[in-house]
Amino acid sequence: MGSLRAMIRWALRARIIGSDPLAGLQMLRNERTTRRRRALTEEEIKKLLDASPVERHRVWMTFVYTGLRKSELATLTWADVNLDRGEITVQSENAKTKKQRTVPLRADLRAVLTVWKESHPNPTDTAPVFVSAAATPLAIRNILRDL
Repeated sequence: MGSLRAMIRWALRARIIGSDPLAGLQMLRNERTTRRRRALTEEEIKKLLDASPVERHRVWMTFVYTGLRKSELATLTWADVNLDRGEITVQSENAKTKKQRTVPLRADLRAVLTVWKESHPNPTDTAPVFVSAAATPLAIRNILRDL
């Protein structure tokens, strides 16, 4: 409907039509416009993790158990992960709200990230937490392709 409205507004401005034929019409509510977001159930999380490739398991765990946005996950470095305190700091420049925030880590995710850091190809503070097999920063589009 948005594209149609845009086209009609353009036609009005260009004086191709004299009035808006959609004036007074309201969009019908359908499942797509009324669908509410919801958290995954524990069973759905287990299915997702069980179905994910081994090398993506820790990425999906971080997504699911921290609520980080894709861009925040992609820019996460080891300096942002404090395994001793069990928290991740989302830097203001990487946050949608442009405000720094701290996200707690569940014990199981903390353990997974601890093991990952020990075997990480470059566990320095400036290195991205999630990398490809070639040790380059992991592109989020590649993770989402797994869905």
